[in-house]
Amino acid sequence: LCFFSAAVTRIFEQVQKRAEDMASALLRGVAREDQPFLSFLGGGDEAIWIAPAGIAVQLADQLPGWIEEETGRIPGLRERLREYDFPAITIGTGLLLCDRGYPVRYQLDLAAQLQKSAKGMFYRSGGRSEGKVVSSIDFELLTDASPLSERIETSRKVAYSTEEDGFLRTCRPYTAEAFSALADRMRKARAQMAGSQLHGLQSGAAEGQRVFLNALRYQVGRDPVGKKYRRWLEDLGVDWAVPEGIRNFFIQELPPDEKGVPQTGTWIADGLQLVSFLDQLGKMGEKTSTPVTEDR
Repeated sequence: LCFFSAAVTRIFEQVQKRAEDMASALLRGVAREDQPFLSFLGGGDEAIWIAPAGIAVQLADQLPGWIEEETGRIPGLRERLREYDFPAITIGTGLLLCDRGYPVRYQLDLAAQLQKSAKGMFYRSGGRSEGKVVSSIDFELLTDASPLSERIETSRKVAYSTEEDGFLRTCRPYTAEAFSALADRMRKARAQMAGSQLHGLQSGAAEGQRVFLNALRYQVGRDPVGKKYRRWLEDLGVDWAVPEGIRNFFIQELPPDEKGVPQTGTWIADGLQLVSFLDQLGKMGEKTSTPVTEDR
């Protein structure tokens, strides 16, 4: 226990340093003491970071890799972990994106709920996805139009349910690997399509899966705008010419609900929440963006 405790403390100290270094690199020309990056220790294996949105999203994406690298730098740690059939140290991240006008205590409470949701995914799967030990993340964009609820579960039922039972307009929480893949496909989409085209992807989602898939096929198939959709899908290796190719890309199987009813969801709304923050990194040296709360 002493060995593991010291190892985890060391890992998080190094990850904290890497986070500060990343913030400094992105906030070029801003002295470290003046940077809008705050860190509060919440325990030996938990911390709270408050940072501009573009930095926070990037940090959330980098954290699992950093922990993996730092784990490998501690002699004997992987071997000791394997003795317990758990060859990696994982992390559960709650990422809240919001305007600076929200009270910090409210931000931290919501971030903690997101972290709990991410860790719940870990515990339900036994810490594994497709046989691999995985980290997990849940995130939310809080706007003036967000449902008025202090509980994430309640507000999501209002915001992401559809007319079809068992079909949701969100796939959260995500494994760390799936979160990185989501960010990558949205970066490529942002580079190739207009904002209106991205929002057009979720047309019909509230009416159920069949209407949603028909709307998607129409968007992809019609010219001239469909050419951009098709180029984006081809770059991602999606066979858009067959219905199953569209479905398998945009629809994801989800764990059953609390009553055991099978669920599916689409990740488009999740990606749209992130997309506006994915291209801010190159601008950090010019001015800072809206601060956000990240609880890991």
